[in-house]
Amino acid sequence: MADLKSIAKIQIGGPKYPDKKHINLYQREFKKSKIALELLAFAVFLVFLHFFVVFGVQEPLQHAERAELTYQRMEKQLDSIRRANRVITDVQNEYAHYGNSWQNETEKQTPDRLVMLNTLKERIFPRCNSIDSVSITEDQMNISCVLPKGTVLSELIGQIEEDEAVFYVTASLEDVGGDEADANSSVLALNKEAKAEITVSFRKPGESGEKE
Repeated sequence: MADLKSIAKIQIGGPKYPDKKHINLYQREFKKSKIALELLAFAVFLVFLHFFVVFGVQEPLQHAERAELTYQRMEKQLDSIRRANRVITDVQNEYAHYGNSWQNETEKQTPDRLVMLNTLKERIFPRCNSIDSVSITEDQMNISCVLPKGTVLSELIGQIEEDEAVFYVTASLEDVGGDEADANSSVLALNKEAKAEITVSFRKPGESGEKE
């Protein structure tokens, strides 16, 4: 009878493979490199995805939101302007008291009161010591003022007539600082303070020399 040792040495089945005595380090390094490349590629993809979301999705959405807010703000402004324009007729009627716009045909032939007052302010006031009275009737303005001396009157008339809105000027002068002898002799004190009566006629709309 065969002993146990001989039975153990009997080969059963196919050929017997040798026992592995070492590790293949090349394969392990190759697997590590492959995993590192895959992780790097995934990281690059995440970076690309981040920029795509920021610049391709979020920024267009924010731009659209800002445009929507701007549109809504402009709509509110337009509504406000529309409401304000509803009273334009009342504004025109009120303005008609000061100018010649939106008036009837007769009133349209009257010089603009603002132009007349501007002539008074810019050309007459600076040359007078004082203004006693001012009246405006249709296309004429009558001014009673005191000049520093009578010789100023001719300069004042020339300055007024330089205004394109003015048609012509008439004026008279009287002494306000002379004594009784001067008054009796009816001599104008050209070198003394004098009172002037000035009438300024303005061009009507459409007349040469005036800008409508």
